[in-house]
Amino acid sequence: MQDRAHDRGDEERNDAIEADSTHPSDGDPEPHLDAVCRTASALFRVPIVLVPLVDTEFPALKAGSGAAGAMPGWSDAFAGQAIAGESDGPVVIRDLLADPRFADHPLVTGGLRARFYAGVPLTLRSGHRTGTMCLIDTVPRPDFTDEHLVQLEDLALIVTGHLRLHLANAEREAELRERLRVTTILTRREAHLEAALASQRMAEEIAGFGHWRIDVAEACVEWSAGMARIHGRAPADLARIPLDDHLAFYHPQDRERVRWHLDDTVAGSGAFARDTYEHRSRIVRPGGECRVVAERGIVERDPDGSIRAISGICLDVTELARSDQHLRETTDLLRVTLESIDEGLVMVDADDRVRVHNERLNLLLDLPRDMLHDGAPFDDLRRHIAERDGSLPATLDRRVRDGNRDHGEAGASGEHLQRDGTLLELCGVPLADGSTVYTFADITARHRAERSLRESEASYRLLADFLPQMVWITNDRGDTTYCNRHFGRYFERPLFSLKERVEACHPDDRSRIRGDVGDRHKAWQDYDFEVRIRRADGVYRWHKVSKRPIRLLDGQPGWLATALDIDDIITARIALERTGDLLRLAQDAAEAGVWEWDVASGWIWQSQESARMQGLPLDGADPAAGLVMTMTEWEQNLPAEDLVRVRAEASRAIATRTNHKVEFRVLHPSTGECRWFQGFGQAVLDPETGEVCRFVGMNLHITASKEVEEAFRASDARLRLSEERLALALDSGRDGLWDADLQTGEVWFSDRAQSMLGYAPGEFGRSFAYVGSLIHPDDIDGCRLAAVAHFHGQQPAFEIELRVRTKAGGYIWLLARGKVVTRAPDGTPIRFVGTHIDITARKEADQRIAHLACHDALTGLPNRSMFHERLDQALGSVRNGGRPMAVLCLDLDRFKAINDTFGHLAGDILLKLVAERLREVLRPCDVVSRLGGDEFGIILVNLGGKDEAVEVARRVIDAIALPVKLNGHLANIGISIGIAHAPSDGLEADPLLRHADLALYRAKAAGRNTARVYEASMDAAIEERIQLEFELREAILGRDLTLHYQPVVDLATDSVSGVEALMRWPHPTRGMIPPSTFVEIAEETGLIVELGNWALREACREAASWTHSARIAVNVSAMQFREPGLEQCVIMALSASGLAADRLELEITESVLIQDTEAVIACLHRLRYLGVRIALDDFGTGYSSLSYLRQFPFDKIKIDRSFIREIADPDTAAIVRAIVGLGERRGTTITAEGVETRAQLDLVRAEGCNEVQGFFFSKPVPARDLSGVVARLSRAERAA
Repeated sequence: MQDRAHDRGDEERNDAIEADSTHPSDGDPEPHLDAVCRTASALFRVPIVLVPLVDTEFPALKAGSGAAGAMPGWSDAFAGQAIAGESDGPVVIRDLLADPRFADHPLVTGGLRARFYAGVPLTLRSGHRTGTMCLIDTVPRPDFTDEHLVQLEDLALIVTGHLRLHLANAEREAELRERLRVTTILTRREAHLEAALASQRMAEEIAGFGHWRIDVAEACVEWSAGMARIHGRAPADLARIPLDDHLAFYHPQDRERVRWHLDDTVAGSGAFARDTYEHRSRIVRPGGECRVVAERGIVERDPDGSIRAISGICLDVTELARSDQHLRETTDLLRVTLESIDEGLVMVDADDRVRVHNERLNLLLDLPRDMLHDGAPFDDLRRHIAERDGSLPATLDRRVRDGNRDHGEAGASGEHLQRDGTLLELCGVPLADGSTVYTFADITARHRAERSLRESEASYRLLADFLPQMVWITNDRGDTTYCNRHFGRYFERPLFSLKERVEACHPDDRSRIRGDVGDRHKAWQDYDFEVRIRRADGVYRWHKVSKRPIRLLDGQPGWLATALDIDDIITARIALERTGDLLRLAQDAAEAGVWEWDVASGWIWQSQESARMQGLPLDGADPAAGLVMTMTEWEQNLPAEDLVRVRAEASRAIATRTNHKVEFRVLHPSTGECRWFQGFGQAVLDPETGEVCRFVGMNLHITASKEVEEAFRASDARLRLSEERLALALDSGRDGLWDADLQTGEVWFSDRAQSMLGYAPGEFGRSFAYVGSLIHPDDIDGCRLAAVAHFHGQQPAFEIELRVRTKAGGYIWLLARGKVVTRAPDGTPIRFVGTHIDITARKEADQRIAHLACHDALTGLPNRSMFHERLDQALGSVRNGGRPMAVLCLDLDRFKAINDTFGHLAGDILLKLVAERLREVLRPCDVVSRLGGDEFGIILVNLGGKDEAVEVARRVIDAIALPVKLNGHLANIGISIGIAHAPSDGLEADPLLRHADLALYRAKAAGRNTARVYEASMDAAIEERIQLEFELREAILGRDLTLHYQPVVDLATDSVSGVEALMRWPHPTRGMIPPSTFVEIAEETGLIVELGNWALREACREAASWTHSARIAVNVSAMQFREPGLEQCVIMALSASGLAADRLELEITESVLIQDTEAVIACLHRLRYLGVRIALDDFGTGYSSLSYLRQFPFDKIKIDRSFIREIADPDTAAIVRAIVGLGERRGTTITAEGVETRAQLDLVRAEGCNEVQGFFFSKPVPARDLSGVVARLSRAERAA
């Protein structure tokens, strides 16, 4: 009954509340808080539960239950009363009407009729009440217990937690909105900045300037792209460089000045140090080109006033500097020109003020020193001239000048007589800008000269009329402008034109005259010629015409001509020539030549026959007229002894005024033949002084008679020569002795000398010609030069090493020494004696030494030095237009493996065999060289095309590929070849060899035993490889490489028994780089040791964290085994990771065993002793024999994937079966690598392999994915 009454009371209270719910809500209720309110209403059986908030941070989080969910405005006021209450804790008023604080409150006495209130403050922050959770009832609630209060407080905590969550979400949203706002602003600013930078770059490129910034603290300089472009350098290399590098780009002569400007600016002591930095200097571009740049910058200061940086721009002003220099030079040149001209000059501007004048003007006008200067009024000059000379020249009158300009006239000129009698010529020329240039020339002397010329011209014309020659003057076109009286009388009419004068010449002379006149007129030179000219009566007479270039009165070029009648002289000359012909005939018959010597002038005339007999050249003289030369020139052909005798006889004849007679020799200038002459001279005396003025005489050729006399004297000397030869032979011992008569050409050889050449005594020839025929052709010139040097006294003795042909036809080396023992009075060698010895053995030893110096001792091939010498010679031929050539770089494949397997002796035999095969393939003209180790080089010359070199390379590969028998075993080798051609790939040795090496590298990369021709793209490839090597080093330093893991499955249990660690390189721009690319580079550079040790440590650390107990397999390279610290590295990796040694498996390839096998095997045994398992990887692809398996019991043999790929082939399956059988007998686990298909798995399982590995199960995965792969394979095992 009480419950029903209570329910009825609730209904009545609800009705009252609904009736009072007309107050508008000031915010939408919060659903979660409403739910809490509804829970409280049901829990505490009250009609109203409110959560009013007074904090502005929650304007929309009001909630309540009751009165149809409305929250009337009065609830806020009531809650505010509760919050503002005196108590810090919850407020419970079980009967509001009984509480004096609320008995009269409108909420109690009004329509709501509230009688019960319980409220708990909502405190989010200490000391700050945000709101309250309150219960309101319209009836008193004395039954509201402390337990009810605790429950209310718990609900208040839930509300407080929700408010705190809401506040955190609001703060987070505000933070996100703020971040979005900031991001938007930054994006806009970045876009604006990028646009500004793009505009700046465009402005730099258009205007041709660049900007820079110097960081003073860090001493670095930042360059823009425009700055780099001005310096001719790549922008990427110079974005930020040290200050010293920046200064190094300046010209050495400007560098210290630029540094001083910079230091001065930073120190703050310069004129522009406070705000600006400015200079103009030269920079040096990479090619050596100098450019002039102007730089201006401003300083950036910190708040304390210190200079933080200097920013500025750089402008290439080279052309401007050149223009300035040109302007200065032009100005200086103009000033020098103005001061050097003989005329006075002044330039007056449009305002009639002086702009420019020269010193000559002051001198001509005798002006005061300070009258003329730049800017001086020109009227001062006008006034000075008018006052001094009494009048002003019209040319200087301003009104005349202005009138001429108004009428468009070019200028004015005139003459002016100064008070001192000087006559000046004035000229005024107006300019387009209103200026006027006046010139003043002193023409006083010219006027006098013109007057004198006019007077002298009348005199000369009178004189010319009385000359016996014809005289005429023509202009440059040939028209006659003057002729004298004799010219008119000869032709009886004036000949005004050139054509008329040429027609007056003899027909046989006209063509010669026309050509001669034309050539001489063009050259503007004096010239004379002889011509027959027709007289008025038709008779032709010889004249000598002389023409001289002149200037006519009008200044034009002209010609002055005279014609002298020489007809009588020509007639006499013809008669004299006939007489001379008869005289020459007589001279020829008597071998006599006529001469005439003018004593005073020293000139001597030789007749044609006289000159011919003496061998004197007649090339530049008329043979019929003989030869005229100086006595000094003639004496040059006489021996010294004869010259003394001839001069003495001539001096005697002149002193005694008598005839002279002398015998002398003349050396033929071209053949060196010595001829004897007897000269007779008759003295001709000067009729006035009585002294000898000339000699006229004859030379007789007496060489034949002299030879007869010499023959008689030679026969008397033979006995003495025989005695001397005997004495010399006795003194010579075992050396060969020879004695030569240089006049007769006869040579005597001792018996020993003849026996050296294989001849019996008396069998050897006795002439110089015969001896010369036995000398090797390559030694003849050297022998001749050595003999001539000794004969002429340039060397004290004759000595030479030369090859001489023996009687058997071969050549021996002789050391010949000799000396002239008899000379003629004039120094001519007569007798030449000496010895020779056989030095063939020494020469052969020298040749062997020289051969060893430029040949490989093992193969006998040219070595590297000789190869480069021959290459330079071949390239020189190509550069001189010869046929193309090619150079081949060769490298033997697998040579090191064979050398290590069979021993170095076998390696030497192999190299000799390769050299022999290369010789057989090549042409005789080609060159093959051993460059070192297993490297060879070939030079192919005279090629018709590039295909020829490729064909030779193919033949070389085929020849080397033939099996070789070494130590009873057949071995196969290959050869890789790189080819470069000249001239297409270069004309210098080093670039050509580099290109061939690049092609060789490509051939090796293509699988070896092949040839590749150089292509330009290979340069890019090697640069790419170098870049990749650099990036690999950076990746190792930055620990950017990682390990991926591939599981190994045990076929017996179908479970994961192990994992192989495989290295990967995730490149930031190139993507994932496979090991096949970077491992080879690491091996070649030695980085593989560091990489391998890191992989070992990382794999052990990762394996130690696995939940499963699979073994971890790590590959170890051959280079790691060569390092002494491999065992220590393994121990440290196990110790640091805590991994058990039996879980580590080291995989090695057969190539590891080839090098220092005993040391490697010992190392493997020590590792095995530690508990580490050893696996032989890629079995079947290397060069090792099965003996290695006997020397070391491997725990595992991994069959190479190439066998698994072809396992369906019966032969391949047989090989796999054999390996499995070998493993079974030795208790070794056999693992098949590269299983990718179900069929391969079934075949491998059928052949008996213990383990498998491959993509069929899983690709290599990162460490984070390995556990999932292992779990997947385990589920597959359970499913199976």
